[in-house]
Amino acid sequence: MDGFKGFEAIKVALKLTPYLLVRPGELRHMEWEELDLNAGRWLVPGHKTKRRRDLFVPLAPQIVALIESLKPITGTNKYVFPLKTNSDK
Repeated sequence: MDGFKGFEAIKVALKLTPYLLVRPGELRHMEWEELDLNAGRWLVPGHKTKRRRDLFVPLAPQIVALIESLKPITGTNKYVFPLKTNSDK
């Protein structure tokens, strides 16, 4: 992962995957408004989950730091991990 030369957001997503234990689609569709970085949690709305129930994901301080590192890159977008070619998706 550290040797990945692509878009920084993808590199961070790869690092987060084993820590968050969520489905790839849930991570890919993470929105900035779903995150409470001060409280260290992420609310995945039920319409984005397989079981159709809200999911609260605890975020360790290291995870919060990784996500915050993306604010200068994707913080003005809706999604934390937007498409590089279309930030609305």
